[in-house]
Order: sequence, then C-alpha cells, then structure tokens
Amino acid sequence: MLKIKYIENFKENHPYLLIVSTKEGFLNASNFFINKKGVFLNDKNITGICDIGSLNNSNLLLTEDECKKISECFKQVVYAGEPRHIYIDINALADVEIIISYLEYDDLFA
Repeated sequence: MLKIKYIENFKENHPYLLIVSTKEGFLNASNFFINKKGVFLNDKNITGICDIGSLNNSNLLLTEDECKKISECFKQVVYAGEPRHIYIDINALADVEIIISYLEYDDLFA
C-alpha cells in the first residue's frame, strides 16, 4: 500500500506530496494505474495511509497520461534496488512537488 503525505514546508520551504511504499506496494500501484484514466492518486485500493493536509482531493485526480507516467515512476524507483526517489509533476498540483520515494523518508509517517 502507498503512504501519501502532504508536507507544507519540506525542502527549501516548498510544498511536497511525499509517496512512499514497499517494493510490493509500488509494483501493485504501478499495475493499478497502468491503463487507467480519471483515477485518484489516493485511491483506497492502493493507499494505506493518506494525509493530504490542505490539498483538495480533486487535485489528486490523474489524467490517462499522468496514470501512465506515475505507473512507470513506481517501477523505476524500486528496480534500482536501493534507496531512491523520483520527482514528478501533475497538472492539478503545479505548485506542489511530488516525490516518489523507495527506502527513504518512511520515518515521516511514524
């Protein structure tokens, strides 16, 4: 399952949406998003912990291209086999950096 957390002032006092998971969680989420459109990033089928703070849930609605993009990013981050993160953008969250992180930042969900 994915863990998603909005952090208002994470790095350089900039807002970030942090997504962390296990290898299995990222691969399951990748398969979930691969051929979808109009799906929420925080869909209950793939999300265990979700704290979107002051973000509006409608900002997490992904287009078909964004679903493909995030699916690929989920695969890339775990296939490195070591701690890694990737930054991505989605149109609805233009002012928020999204970090997909594997084996990093999990302590922020404690």
